[in-house]
Amino acid sequence: MNAYAFVLSLFTLLVVPGPTNALLLAMGAAGPRRALAAPVAALAGYLLAIGIIGALIGPVITQYPVVSLGLRLVAGAYLLHSAFRLWRAQGLAGQAVAPPLSAVFLTTLLNPKAIIIALVLMPVGWGQDLRIALPALVIVAGEILIVSTLWLGLGVALRASLAKLGGERTTSRVSALVLAMFGVSLMVASLAR
Repeated sequence: MNAYAFVLSLFTLLVVPGPTNALLLAMGAAGPRRALAAPVAALAGYLLAIGIIGALIGPVITQYPVVSLGLRLVAGAYLLHSAFRLWRAQGLAGQAVAPPLSAVFLTTLLNPKAIIIALVLMPVGWGQDLRIALPALVIVAGEILIVSTLWLGLGVALRASLAKLGGERTTSRVSALVLAMFGVSLMVASLAR
């Protein structure tokens, strides 16, 4: 895959709505100050997952596809758990409740997109050669930060609209429903394969 195709494919994969993006949207909707560290949490989750998958899990997933199924089911269950906690969380005086940074990190760590990045998009031989891995990982890191910031910005933009519909608490509830939707769809899609 040439560099242009890599950049475009990676951006397309990262920008598509998914579990991490839903959390970033929820964090942005809860308020921009609370969300400033979220792109770093997403970056750390993705890079750790890509490294682990590339070095350790990739060969196991190739040999035993059930491991990939298990990872997707765990990610879906975690999203449902996060949605439940966000739904029940009580903000101060009706304020929107932001998901914790740990939720962004763990959700990203379990995000199936990391599997695709590590096993499909990364250049051949990246796991064995730092000269191949480093430029690719710099591109991955940059795009993760850009896409994360875009989703946070969308959440901030939606904040005013959601607040008009029913106050800040509505923002948290809508965010919880979006997370639950992604959790259920991830689990159903995993089981339907």
